[in-house]
Amino acid sequence: MTEAHGLQGVELRHLAALEAIAEAGSLTGAAARLGYTQSAVSGQLAALEGLVGQPLVARTSGARAVALTPAGLRLLGHARAIRARVAAAGADMAAFAAGVRGVVRFGVVPSLAGAVVPAAARALARQAPGAELAVEESHRPQELLDALLDGRSDLVLAPLNGEVDPGVEWDDVGEDPYILLVPAHDRLARLGRPIEPQDVADRHVVGKDCGSPSMQAVERALVRHGVQVTTLLRAHDGRTVREAVAAGVGVAFLTRLLVEPGVGTHALPVGGWLPPRRIALQRAAAREQSVATGIVADAVRRASRATLARAAA
Repeated sequence: MTEAHGLQGVELRHLAALEAIAEAGSLTGAAARLGYTQSAVSGQLAALEGLVGQPLVARTSGARAVALTPAGLRLLGHARAIRARVAAAGADMAAFAAGVRGVVRFGVVPSLAGAVVPAAARALARQAPGAELAVEESHRPQELLDALLDGRSDLVLAPLNGEVDPGVEWDDVGEDPYILLVPAHDRLARLGRPIEPQDVADRHVVGKDCGSPSMQAVERALVRHGVQVTTLLRAHDGRTVREAVAAGVGVAFLTRLLVEPGVGTHALPVGGWLPPRRIALQRAAAREQSVATGIVADAVRRASRATLARAAA
């Protein structure tokens, strides 16, 4: 069988050169990033272009800056994926060589950590007393997923955000519905029905970090329904948001897991125009799961499903 474009001869150093050129925007900058001479980077690029059979970088006479061609951009996506998988393999082999297979690395969003981490730790203590649970928390699911894909985590519990990476296996453990948090004496507290988009038109809003998927989902839904609001405050921590609402700064869309009982606020249900976020337990499909990881996964599934069922009730 003929090998298309001779790609069997591509080496990691060729892909590293392409990625460095894309990030630096010049051969000189790429050489500095890689610790090579410019001629060495030029040679790696030329070798890669020869194997691919088409130009990957557009060069302008007399200009130091370069840009990837459409073919170069297409190959860049593959290059990054290949290098990430190689890094993941390196992390797995380093863990194997160091004898730390008993360490389960678990990434989780803070809104679920308090419910599932103790359950996972108790399960390990009972069933695998020599194992250790290492927990990494982040408000940003993509950061947790990146750690899973490059081998720094074994399991991730986080909301699904768009299409699931084909390299990830996942179990749906439940949904976390949105609510509208309002000051205790707000007129909406007496509405007696789920909140609809027009109920918040022209209102002042207290928002979570705009980079979080939950906040992005709220803003997209409001735009779809032609509703404008004024965001007076954005805060990273849910507690800050809740206290701002209690103080009358504005109303806030939060998910049920982020709402704690408190004085001065009411949590109102939101209609079907804002679908709940789906929570999933995720693992790398290509990575063998250890016994300890399986124990943690089972405990996390049970605890998260119970927690989400209570939140949705």
